[in-house]
Amino acid sequence: MEFNFSPPKRSPCASFSDAPAPEFLFISPSHKAALQAIMNGIAERRGLVVLLGEPGLGKTALLYAFLETIDPRQLKAVYLFYPRLSIHEILETIYQEFGMTYAPGDPIEQINHLRQILIEEYKKGRNFVLIIDEAHDLPPQTLEYLLILSNVQAVAKNIIQIVLSGTELLKQHLNNPKYIKKGCPIYTVLFPLKKRESIAYIQHRLSKSALHDAALFTKGALKRIVAYAQGNPRILNSLCADALILGAVSQRQSVSAKIVREVIANIGAKRHARLWRWICAGAVGVLLLLGFLQDVLYTQLVVPEIARLELSRLALSIFPMYQEASSADALQPTAERKPVLPLPRTAIEVVQAREGEAPAGPPAEIGPLPPLPIPEDNPLTMEKIELGKRLFFDPRLSGDGSLACVSCHLPEQGWTTNTPLSPSYPTTMERRNSQTLINVAYNKALIWDGRAASLEKQALGPIQNPLHMNQNLDLLIEKLKAIPAYEERFQHVFGTTATPEALGKALAAFERTLVTRNAPFDRYMTGDWQAMSAAALRGMALFKGKARCILCHNGPNFTDSQFHRLGVPDAPLLSDPLVQAAIRFDAKRMNVPEYQSVRDDLGRYLVTKEEKDRGAFKTPTLRNVMQREPYMHNGVFQSIEEVIDFYDGGGGTVAGKAPLLQALSLTAQEKRDLLTFILALTGELPVVTPPELPR
Repeated sequence: MEFNFSPPKRSPCASFSDAPAPEFLFISPSHKAALQAIMNGIAERRGLVVLLGEPGLGKTALLYAFLETIDPRQLKAVYLFYPRLSIHEILETIYQEFGMTYAPGDPIEQINHLRQILIEEYKKGRNFVLIIDEAHDLPPQTLEYLLILSNVQAVAKNIIQIVLSGTELLKQHLNNPKYIKKGCPIYTVLFPLKKRESIAYIQHRLSKSALHDAALFTKGALKRIVAYAQGNPRILNSLCADALILGAVSQRQSVSAKIVREVIANIGAKRHARLWRWICAGAVGVLLLLGFLQDVLYTQLVVPEIARLELSRLALSIFPMYQEASSADALQPTAERKPVLPLPRTAIEVVQAREGEAPAGPPAEIGPLPPLPIPEDNPLTMEKIELGKRLFFDPRLSGDGSLACVSCHLPEQGWTTNTPLSPSYPTTMERRNSQTLINVAYNKALIWDGRAASLEKQALGPIQNPLHMNQNLDLLIEKLKAIPAYEERFQHVFGTTATPEALGKALAAFERTLVTRNAPFDRYMTGDWQAMSAAALRGMALFKGKARCILCHNGPNFTDSQFHRLGVPDAPLLSDPLVQAAIRFDAKRMNVPEYQSVRDDLGRYLVTKEEKDRGAFKTPTLRNVMQREPYMHNGVFQSIEEVIDFYDGGGGTVAGKAPLLQALSLTAQEKRDLLTFILALTGELPVVTPPELPR
């Protein structure tokens, strides 16, 4: 593969510019394979090609080089670098490329219209490619429509080709079960340069300068540069440029190992100088304000993950209240040690006092899940779990045989449903989003308003609820007795015929097995220090600090099992007469005197009848949260990014909102880091296949 770029020679320093110019592109075996995969995927009309690689490996330069090779008479290309675009903005750009005016409307209709345009291009032998760089930042809804767009076909051929470039986070998005069935991409990966390739890369860059024949770097200098950069071209560029500048200032004939050492030391000094300035400012603040602001110290001084950011033991000693048993333990983490920053007890007590709650100490530390809690009166057995599984999938548990427990808790949708409101019994509508059953065994409070005292009792609630399965429980028990296979299994498992208590225990036993394991976060916390990326670690520090997520999403299951009034916006379906009827009906059955005038879901108030609980809902777990959009009790937010934006703005505007909420002023990068950490909470779930039901 040859690239015949012949630009004017330039200064050596300019040769290490980070600009993604094709002339600078160094074709390593990894780059060559990636470029060939892109070209083949487009030529073969495969629909979707995904280029993966960590920042600085040359993805953008590779895409620019590809654009230089295309024949515009055969292939029309649109390149987008800013990924935070809606599907409407992307479609508008494509329409403009064809000289057409875009009228915003239903995206599916616009895609179908675009298909007709592309078919005409296809008939003329022309292809079209849409390239999106930094695609790991695409909004989920935009990504979903792009996958639909990549499957637009004519005569069994994809008539638009899409190239998405991004980090491994992009692959995590695409591996979402929601997206897998919408596209089958070609993946190609850029890897860091090997040592010999790094040296060849430097020589390649120098060949673009006026002094390309000079020995500008000694062998020792090259060795140090290559060792420090770890195969990342961006770091190689930075080191080489800085070293050349320092060598010129020192009037040296070549860059020596000593100069490279100084450059590396300066890079570290700049990093640590920023940290030390911040630390000293924080220390002075502590000394001046500790006397009268100790109770709110945590909200005023957010310390990053000190051990993760390479601070010294001396830095840790400045903040003894955040220090572990020893500084050495903090700097050399073990699987047993706790995270570095527990929330000071005084801060959480102040917040709880404002809410009228008794001080309960700091939130429980996040960490791996403990052993499965199993009630003494309902021990788990394989036979009981299998019976519960069959009952869970059996629509005969509903009044008309149309709904089963699984109807509202689909395995492929994170054991919930991806609709704003839960499925309901025919002729009715629900008023809430289905809660996930993932890790339900660890929940201390069940249902959005906490009305169920145990999983066994909760399992019977939806069966009898007219909005859900609308089944008379006594009639159901008699129907189960009339099915010989069920009767035999109840006798074998419980030593008795079917009863409401046995039914609840069997369903609860199965639901307790739906536990997520082996998430990147869990692996990291148990000693696999490579399991989480640097971005995820930054996100974890934000989660426990500036973003304040840990105040509610704490403990191993990332929920405090408490109820909070957040001011969540009304969902569009709230005004539907059937939803309003469901809200009033539920208020009446929960003995709310003024039920006829109720318009909004009262939340925890339905149970306690205490005004502070009006509109308060249970904190859900964040484990595997990326698999179960939409979000909140009414499904009003379609993506986790919308949820982050909601909290970043301080929540809603409702009176009596939880004082825990406050505006965060997160930067775009901080939001991305926080999202990366939340993705790291996605673990493996047991594979559950629909069973054969007894007849």
